[in-house]
Amino acid sequence: MKKNFREELLKSIQKTMNEGAYETEYIDDEDGQSLMILVDELGEDELGQVQIELSFEDNNEGAEEVNYMDCLTIFGTYDFSIDVDRINELYDEINKINLTTVLGSYQIFKEEEELFYKYSLFLSGDDGAKLADDIEVVLNWIFNMLDMTYDTMEDIVAGE
Repeated sequence: MKKNFREELLKSIQKTMNEGAYETEYIDDEDGQSLMILVDELGEDELGQVQIELSFEDNNEGAEEVNYMDCLTIFGTYDFSIDVDRINELYDEINKINLTTVLGSYQIFKEEEELFYKYSLFLSGDDGAKLADDIEVVLNWIFNMLDMTYDTMEDIVAGE
C-alpha cells in the first residue's frame, strides 16, 4: 500500500508541475520513490536554479496499523557552492535567517559544499491525489520564497 500511495502522490504532483512547465523526474529505485523538480529563473536576474527533491522518510514503522501516515521531505539544493573556509560565518548568517523563516529551514551540507532548504510535511490519509493538491499549495509557497530569497542567499554565500 505504501508504495502505491507514494507513487500516486508523486505522479500527481509531477503531472501538475509538468503542466506548469517545470522540468521533473520521477525516480523509483531501491532507495524508494522521489520526485525531482528543477525550479529555475530565480533571483532578480532570473538565472538562479534550485533542484527540489520530494522524498519520504522511512522511520514510521507500524504507522499503517494505526492510521496511514507518512512524512514527505522537501529538499531544495541551490546551484552554487559554499566556501567551507567560511563555514562558521555561514552557519551564523543562515541561523539568523532561519529565525524569520516561516516554513522549513536553510541548512548547510558541509561535505558536499551545498546550501539547501528543507521542509518536512506530515501526511495522513490514503488519497494521494487529494493530498497532492495540498502539497502543491505548499510547493508554490516554497518556490516563491526561494525566488524572493535567492539573491540574499547567494550574497551570503559569496561573503557580501
